[in-house]
Amino acid sequence: MSIKFGDPMITAAKQIALILGLTASSSAWAVTYDFEAITDFSDINAGAVPYYRHNGVNALAINAAVESYRNEFARATLVFEQSSGAYDVTITSLGETDGDGTFRFLVDGEVMGTAINDPATEDYGLQYHTFYNISISEGALIGVESTAVSNGTVPEGDGFAFARGRWVALSLTSVDEEIVTPDPQQSIDLSLTMDVDNNTVAAGETLTFSVGIENTSDEFTATSPEITITHPDSFSNVSSTGCSQSAPSTLTCLISELGPKDTSILTFTAVADTVGAQEVTASVISDQNDTDTNNNGVSITTNINPVMIESPDVTIDLAVTISADNEQVEVGNIISYNIALANQHATNTASAPVVGILLPDSMQFEASDNCTAENQNVSCSTPEIAPGADASINFSAKAISVDSFAQLFASASSSQLEDIVDNNEAQLVSIINPVELNIEPSQNTPTTSVEKKASGGGALSMLMLPFIAIGVSWRRRKTFTL
Repeated sequence: MSIKFGDPMITAAKQIALILGLTASSSAWAVTYDFEAITDFSDINAGAVPYYRHNGVNALAINAAVESYRNEFARATLVFEQSSGAYDVTITSLGETDGDGTFRFLVDGEVMGTAINDPATEDYGLQYHTFYNISISEGALIGVESTAVSNGTVPEGDGFAFARGRWVALSLTSVDEEIVTPDPQQSIDLSLTMDVDNNTVAAGETLTFSVGIENTSDEFTATSPEITITHPDSFSNVSSTGCSQSAPSTLTCLISELGPKDTSILTFTAVADTVGAQEVTASVISDQNDTDTNNNGVSITTNINPVMIESPDVTIDLAVTISADNEQVEVGNIISYNIALANQHATNTASAPVVGILLPDSMQFEASDNCTAENQNVSCSTPEIAPGADASINFSAKAISVDSFAQLFASASSSQLEDIVDNNEAQLVSIINPVELNIEPSQNTPTTSVEKKASGGGALSMLMLPFIAIGVSWRRRKTFTL
């Protein structure tokens, strides 16, 4: 049985009655709670980077046009107001041809399960990631995380396109303990730890990671433990003993068995190529029931710094602002945008900076002298900008659907180093209203007065009056109806 919360056709009272009735009727029935990503999650900005609502596919997604949002986890959360218990949890994600995002389920901030999308041959096909027997208490804060990643196969601009970690739903199905409780003689408890030889390195340097696996059971052997390690797409020259590359950013490591209180250590090395915080995660499963899944996942973050350059005076400082000729329009109207791009550095010239723009789904790119568009992604090139000078970028977009929060993002970038990046991004929100139908009111046709003539009076005139009145009344009624 499935219960959809937030459905206006099911009142809270009916939901409670339905749950109570179901619980009383049979302990063997499972209850499923379905939560929609874009409507049921109250906080979509709880992670390292924010989500936005991609209404066209009913999904939460990450704005990968902003480089700092790539390979970082966005998180959406809600308070679990249903009954405490054990649940099988399923995240429904969307496949994307330009990258295989990582998805995680969390309870009160702790990762309960991690999964990666399968490679997709077409965009937006449904994929399902299920984590079993997760303990969730009433009032717990549950969350879903995902990342915007690239598989390096879909060209875009000077690089490759990024998947946006889109997902559409979360389902929790109650677990009947009488049915799913395993034989305690087969229960084990696997635990993971992870370490890295250096938490801060320069781009191009090699990192060495160690993943420790322990079977904390006092009596039973864990058979065929399988460890999955997920690393950023930006890592290169990944190498490991005992692990295989099962996906572009995934290592799978198999151990034949792990006895009671035994431990094993896996290592892998990688070259860090991308500047910024880079996260590596690991999870483990086994053939037996794991009595504590809270320690089956682990993650570690390393900071990748830019390579030191000899001349410190090559840096620039870009700043971007957005304005529009009208921030509240009707469907079908054209909005003219201006992006002011300034080089605030005192001495250095900005060489051919680029502005990337993400249009909301409710807008369509129209025209520009120095911008090109592919779907909702707009790229604008500019000539060099002298120190203290600025450049103006103009483009137009058409409002194509009603949107009370049509948010446009702009991000400036350059091949040159920047010490200050907080002013490289800007956003502007417009309101797109339905078309108002301004219909001119109909006017009554003026009637012509009838003149009395001395020779036309008498009985004939009196007989004609009712017919004239009927005609005028009919004509007025017809005019009013129009």
